[in-house]
Order: sequence, then C-alpha cells, then structure tokens
Amino acid sequence: MGKDNREIIRGIRSMTVKGEAGKLAQSRTYVPGMEDELAAAYLQKELDAMKERGDITGNWKSTKGKFTAKEEPK
Repeated sequence: MGKDNREIIRGIRSMTVKGEAGKLAQSRTYVPGMEDELAAAYLQKELDAMKERGDITGNWKSTKGKFTAKEEPK
C-alpha cells in the first residue's frame, strides 16, 4: 500500500447535533491526525470542495456510508 498523503491543513468544524429549544448545539472539529474520521463523515463532493478551498491536501476518498466486514447485513 502506498504512503498515505492525506493531511488536514485547517481544522474543519461540523455540527454533530442540531440545537433544539433549550438545548445547545454540539460540534466536532477535525484536526490533523483525524483524517480517517473526516473521510468517514463527508461525501466525496464535500471532500473535493474542502480540497479546493485548501482545508485539506492529498488523495482523499470518502468512506461515508460504506460497510465494514463487521457491519455487513446478513
């Protein structure tokens, strides 16, 4: 397997839970070292936009919604 050249240049903040009446919204910030989590959280189109803005560099491929061996339905 080739060297992983993915890198998060700027922290990417996303809302994880939208705030409801009387509750605060929660967010998550993806920082360098969280490349796998970022790839799993966004679609390829969104990753391409982040790359174009200069937030991330390298070869990114979205894994959002893909099954792992443990999660495959029977």
